[in-house]
Amino acid sequence: MALLGKFDLHGALQDMDEATRLNPDDADIYDCRGHARFVNGDIEGALQDLDEVIRLNPDDAGAFIQRSDVRRAKGDVEGALRDYSEAFRLGYKPEK
Repeated sequence: MALLGKFDLHGALQDMDEATRLNPDDADIYDCRGHARFVNGDIEGALQDLDEVIRLNPDDAGAFIQRSDVRRAKGDVEGALRDYSEAFRLGYKPEK
């Protein structure tokens, strides 16, 4: 995971692929990879990872916020609004 901090996105994604293979129930890995995929322009891959984060941890309001950002970037405004609503229902509080 250290590669992401050095801006070697391709190497970081490879590391995260291996990490998900070794730890398929670790939501944090999918969360990190979803963010990296989104930054890399892989909208579908980011959505898949964030879906997995939410499957593994359905009370993670931050994952709903992230997924709503990805859905908005994809043009899925209705899906983004649903995710925002769920995040707030779960107690999400925007930073000030």
